[in-house]
Amino acid sequence: MVSSMIRISNFSSLVKTFFKNIFSFRLPFEQQFKLFVTKAFETLFRVYVKRVDGAFFHSDERKDKFKSKGFVKRTVTTAFGHVTFERRKYVDKKTGIHYYIDEKIGLKRYKRLSEELIFTILFEYQYATASFLAKTYGVSRATVYNLVNSFQMPKLDIERFERDDDSPVYMEIDEDHMKCRRSKNTYMRLVSIHRGIEEICRDRNKLIDKHTIMFPTSVPLEEVSEYVLNYLEKRYNMDKKKLIVNSDGGIWIDSFVGELRIYNPIHIYDKFHLVKAIVEISKKDKEVSKNLYRWLEKDKGKSVIPHFLCKLWKK
Repeated sequence: MVSSMIRISNFSSLVKTFFKNIFSFRLPFEQQFKLFVTKAFETLFRVYVKRVDGAFFHSDERKDKFKSKGFVKRTVTTAFGHVTFERRKYVDKKTGIHYYIDEKIGLKRYKRLSEELIFTILFEYQYATASFLAKTYGVSRATVYNLVNSFQMPKLDIERFERDDDSPVYMEIDEDHMKCRRSKNTYMRLVSIHRGIEEICRDRNKLIDKHTIMFPTSVPLEEVSEYVLNYLEKRYNMDKKKLIVNSDGGIWIDSFVGELRIYNPIHIYDKFHLVKAIVEISKKDKEVSKNLYRWLEKDKGKSVIPHFLCKLWKK
């Protein structure tokens, strides 16, 4: 067994060491905790790699197609620091091409940075300098600039949805509060595409064929809309489908939905913002509010009036 393949028992040892050190008062608690998290991540990541590699090594697929040629080290930089691990090198029996399990654990070939770290740097660059990010994550300023300047939406590698029919395609659009290391409240934008809800068991549902895109505010909406349009075209037959968009009606969302006009999207505002619009428009007249809301309940989003109401309210 390779020495660097660490056992889970080492994790309990880390915990014991952490509690021992915090009461020695050699370092502040926060600094001790950061060191513990970094070490814990490194330990658990190596265990994870070992388990995934072991499962593949003993699988029928590996036995049929690949030979094992020993272990090879790799170092990646993650949001929790540098991690060096070992996994087996496999060789295809027919082609002689090398294969590693890296993509099974979410690591791209030939990349020194993890996908999560790349995403984190792109997000935090909106609110922090390249120097700060370089120091925080142990990378060079040139690396930060290269990531920002070369950002692209991920490439689509998808197939047609097997259960495709004429039912609508739904799109939920929102902004989400996130904290960056400088403790500023910031936003990430979210677009979630799905085919409705199905019941898994009693009192438990799930979204059908859910696909979520998260991107920082610095990414042009044209790039995101192009990605979404390509996804819809490749994943579904949109010729006879309705595209129903649900959102809070933010200005950027209206612009984004406008980019999808080829599919004539029906833009419906969520219940909270609709009710708020009704209250404002009716000047808090309970009778008017009640009648408007009753009418909207019957309408069920079939017309553009809900969209118009929120537009009127925002003016």
